[in-house]
Parts: sequence; C-alpha cells; structure tokens
Amino acid sequence: MYRKRFEYIFGVSAIFFFIVIWWGVGTHVIEQEYVVPRNTNSDYYLIWRGGHEILLGNTTYTDQITKEIQVNIFGKVAEGMGDKFSFVYPAYEAFVFLPFTALDYLPSFTYWLTFQFVLFTVTLVLMLKTFPWKLSPLALGGLFFAAFSFRYFWLAMSLGQTSIFILAFLALSGYLASREHELLAVIPLALTAVKPQ
Repeated sequence: MYRKRFEYIFGVSAIFFFIVIWWGVGTHVIEQEYVVPRNTNSDYYLIWRGGHEILLGNTTYTDQITKEIQVNIFGKVAEGMGDKFSFVYPAYEAFVFLPFTALDYLPSFTYWLTFQFVLFTVTLVLMLKTFPWKLSPLALGGLFFAAFSFRYFWLAMSLGQTSIFILAFLALSGYLASREHELLAVIPLALTAVKPQ
C-alpha cells in the first residue's frame, strides 16, 4: 500500500516538475524559435483574432475581419477558391480557449505553443490510465519518446493548430468514461466540438 502511494506521489511530482521546468525554459525557446520568426503567419492567428474580437463583444464573421486575417497570414487578401482563412470556429471558441484569447497576440501565441507539450503529456498519461496496460519503465520511456518524436505533433504544434487540444479532451473524455463517469465525460467531449471539422 505504501509503495503504491509512493509511486503515485513520485509520478505526480515528476510530471509537475517537468511542467514547471518546461514552462520556464520552453517558453523562451519557443518564443525565439517559432513565435518571433513566424509572427502572425500561423493557423493560431485566426483562432486568436476571432476569439479576441468576440471577447470584445464584436462579431468576427465579417469581410473586414476575414481580410485582416488574410493580410496578417498571407501578406495580402486571398484570391481564388483556396482556403480563405476566415474565422470558421463557433463563437464560444473565445471562452473555450481562455485565457489565450484574452492575451495580446504574441504572448498568447507563445503560451499556446508552450502549452501544447503540457497537453500532450497529460494526454499520454490519461491514455495510459484509461487502458489496463502494465508497462515497464523502459517501455513507458519508449512510448513517451516515440510520441514526442512523431512528426505530426511537431507540425501541429509549430503551426499553432488545435489538434493537440482536441486530442487531450478526447483522452479526458475516454478516461472519465472508463471510470464510469459518463455524465462528466460529456463535458470534455462537447468541448472538442470547438473545431468545425
């Protein structure tokens, strides 16, 4: 009993320590490597721009906001039938992504990217807790290494997409359902609907 309690406390402490260190060091690295060079040229800009406008009490589904998003992402107004990069998210997106939508853009983008690592770590832990897997420390380390080596994670993170956020809430919903908390499982599942696709 004491060993299980010790392992639990050690595991939670290790994850907390990782998050604190990452938040301190990772924020600076991400700002220099991704945020400053990319600026508003990211998928995250249209999420932030629309959400920020909604928090100000304005509609974001206007031609003016669409053009502003396009100019900030492409450097010009988009032409043709391709992706127009207009704000297509539901209006409650502004509140789902709080406090990111309430901050100024550059710090918001920096913290959003930094947060992706935390979310992905939490996602992996929730998935491990959902399924009755008994992994050795070596297998567990290999799983985390493989997950963070996956190209799609880095692509979604660097572009500031919502994929990892959605994955984390799907994992939370699955975890709650596996613990027979079906009513609670509905809440994170509903939040995943913030992505229109």
